[in-house]
Amino acid sequence: MGGNRNEKVEEELCPRSVARNLEHQINTLLDDTAVLTKDGNFQEALEKAKLAVKILESLKKQRQDHSLSDVNIELTFAVWFSMALAYETNDLLEDAVKTYTFLAKQRGHPLSSRVRINLGNIYYAQHEYPTAIKMYKMAMDQTRNDRKAVASIRRNMGNAFFRLGHLRDAVKNFEESMNTHPNHQTGFNLLICHLALGDAENTKKDLTKLVKLRRDSPSSIDDGGEECMDETTTIFNEINTKDETTNRALFAAARLVARSMDSKELISILQDGHEHLAMKIEHEQAIHRLINNDLKTAVKTLKSLETKSREMRAPVATNLSLVHFLEGDVDIASSYADIALGADRYNAKALVNKGNIFFANEHYSSAKDLYLEAIGVEANCAQAIFNLGLSYVRLHEPEEAIRAFEKLYSITPNNPTVIYQIADINENQGETQSAMKWFNVLAASRSSDSTILSRLAYLFSKTKDEAQSLHYHLESFRHFPVDLDVIAWIGAWFIQQEMFEKSIYFFQQAALIQPNEIKWGK
Repeated sequence: MGGNRNEKVEEELCPRSVARNLEHQINTLLDDTAVLTKDGNFQEALEKAKLAVKILESLKKQRQDHSLSDVNIELTFAVWFSMALAYETNDLLEDAVKTYTFLAKQRGHPLSSRVRINLGNIYYAQHEYPTAIKMYKMAMDQTRNDRKAVASIRRNMGNAFFRLGHLRDAVKNFEESMNTHPNHQTGFNLLICHLALGDAENTKKDLTKLVKLRRDSPSSIDDGGEECMDETTTIFNEINTKDETTNRALFAAARLVARSMDSKELISILQDGHEHLAMKIEHEQAIHRLINNDLKTAVKTLKSLETKSREMRAPVATNLSLVHFLEGDVDIASSYADIALGADRYNAKALVNKGNIFFANEHYSSAKDLYLEAIGVEANCAQAIFNLGLSYVRLHEPEEAIRAFEKLYSITPNNPTVIYQIADINENQGETQSAMKWFNVLAASRSSDSTILSRLAYLFSKTKDEAQSLHYHLESFRHFPVDLDVIAWIGAWFIQQEMFEKSIYFFQQAALIQPNEIKWGK
């Protein structure tokens, strides 16, 4: 029994056993670091990586002291690579670069190319694009036989060239990447470059290629493992599933191309397997025509879409409701608003449309309820908040009206219409100081608006501040010298001050405007 215990102790003290134990600790720490990084616990992962490096040094010393073989090069590389990644994820980029550079000098390791890619990505993130390109080229030289890896590196180089403004070099790399490993992300970037170069023919070809890339094709879906992101590709960060990524990329590309391509040709290209995207583009074009007052063509397009897809029913009906409302066809507008809400009750724009119809019919309480429902769906729906404020005014609830307009002011602080409503309500409620405050805010951005200036002049007159009142009356007259109320006030003020010559001048101006009015001749 005692002999077995002694043998066990000797085994534990055996240099090889000690080395194996240290290696086991290192491997455990590497696994922990990977898991922590994946879970977003970057600081803890960094501590684990540092401990792994420390134990690695102990392992080297243990092997040297007992004349054992050198530490496995794979283990050494893994520890330092883990350390570099930990620095990188913690934004300690200078330390990350030093560590990656150390690893890059270890020639012959199968992960050397990945080290260069990571270095390139760090330089890219620091806007050092020429150095990033240099790293990518070195990585590509080490991965000639891996076509997929080369395609990914080519894409990164294309992004860097794009950021430098070297569009033709970017095109060359994106095209090489697409030829080797086509995917929607690279195709989208290529289209952006051709569009920026004004190359309409190749832009059309790029879009056609994107449309033909099937979502279930292995080559069309990128694993994203070595991609350094760029403004032209941030669209892909907004969504989670690969199907949605594909649709978003195609839709974004089509919207960009729509500005320079014949609409019928564009729709024809999209209808090849992506009819739902074609309808979305048609819908956007209809809205664009509405904005440009081409109502007849817009309505024709919207009505053609109305019967094509259940998915398009709500947005199409919403826009048709708005068109008919603006044309004064309230009953038809109401019918389309009902269709839109029937297809999607949580459609904020449709709720606003229906509320507007109640408002136009002076059913302010019902309008208010719909605006509140729209805000419940979309908290920052500006139209709903503004119209809610107007409804409260009609319902003689000024405090609620001001609350609504002040909320909208916090969302759109430079909106003069919103500021005017707050000022106007305050004045009507006899809150002179608050009204003056808001009209002053408005006057700061609309210094030549005579109406605002005259309102301020009147408010200062109410507070017996004759100097400020005269100032704003004169400013109002300067910008709009035909307002008889303003002219009359100024003329009367100069009479009170016994400055008759000046008062005569202003009454003469009034007489020129209304020559048959007797009072100007007195």
